[in-house]
Amino acid sequence: MARKRMIDPDFWNDEKLGECKRDERLLFMGLISSADDEGRGRANPKLIKSTIFPYDEDLKSKDIENMLANLAKLRLVILYKVNEQDFYYLPNFLKYQTINRPSPSKLPPPTDESISKELTDNSLNTHGTLTPNRIEKNRKEYNAHSLNERVNDFFEKVWALYPKKRGKGQVSKTQKEKLYRIGLDELTRAINRYKQETAGKDIQYVMHGSTFFNSGYVDYLDANYKDKTEPKPNAEYLRLKEMVNGGQCAGI
Repeated sequence: MARKRMIDPDFWNDEKLGECKRDERLLFMGLISSADDEGRGRANPKLIKSTIFPYDEDLKSKDIENMLANLAKLRLVILYKVNEQDFYYLPNFLKYQTINRPSPSKLPPPTDESISKELTDNSLNTHGTLTPNRIEKNRKEYNAHSLNERVNDFFEKVWALYPKKRGKGQVSKTQKEKLYRIGLDELTRAINRYKQETAGKDIQYVMHGSTFFNSGYVDYLDANYKDKTEPKPNAEYLRLKEMVNGGQCAGI
């Protein structure tokens, strides 16, 4: 189910939208508000008519179909078919929508199989459907944007767990991605280990957040961490261990 959506102020100044008729601009706004969290929606003209224009008796399904085709020709929307069902995808959806905790789409994405195999360039066909090269480019742009969003959300979570929040801007995008690959569970354990180790110390002796997340965390990961609070072996234990290793206590 679609959530509340934002309309960018530049929406009204977009030159592509300026080429659209008034009802086409209204339709495009309706597609934005009806899209799921990945910018996809159903493009059945009858369904769109009942959802976006329920009280406009002068509009017919054929009118909706024509308006959709024009929006697609302007590359404002991608139209595609899967299993004989019509769908749309908004290629710039995530550039203008900030979505916290997005829900995975239940609708199929546009793929090579959903468009005409006869098209080989980057243009639109007469039905406003993108060719395979353009579909692949849009998919890569979406995946990159989606990953960047997940990485940033992840970093905000781990940053909130750390006690000395200084130098946040000094953690690069590449480093954030590295932390993301480590995972929330292990990085949370690393933070808790450091917090336990520095408990009771003056805050000035605690690493800045930038220092910890750029390199300091490494010693506190599962594979590297050695509990410094673990009691040291006593002299008798060390003496017996040395005797065993020297073969003097074969009967032990």
